[in-house]
Amino acid sequence: AAEGVVFSTHMSLEDPNPVVQKFKSDYQAMFGNPPENAFAALGYDAMKLLAKAIEIVGTDDPKKIPEGLAQIKGFQGVSGTISYEAGSQVPNKSVAVIEVKDGKFVTVKQITPEYLPDPKIAK
Repeated sequence: AAEGVVFSTHMSLEDPNPVVQKFKSDYQAMFGNPPENAFAALGYDAMKLLAKAIEIVGTDDPKKIPEGLAQIKGFQGVSGTISYEAGSQVPNKSVAVIEVKDGKFVTVKQITPEYLPDPKIAK
């Protein structure tokens, strides 16, 4: 019944991208089981972004970290490409477009939104 359905999501662990597949195998080796869903990859990317922001500003001072995040452009994470705009703590992140083919979730493509709403409306 779902055959041919197309939808977007954070990312797909079934994506054949070598970065995704390496993450899955590393996760399996560390924890003894594969990741259940995309949230493991999103958490991993969040920590890598935090580490990168701290590296950029040279301190783990929480007041300085947003300055580092604002300088991150085109970060290639497990879950896709991530950038931050100055003054925003909402990332501009690619999403996966998935299609159900032969009963399997197939990544059709990764897309990055051209427009992000003002983060103030999300508060």
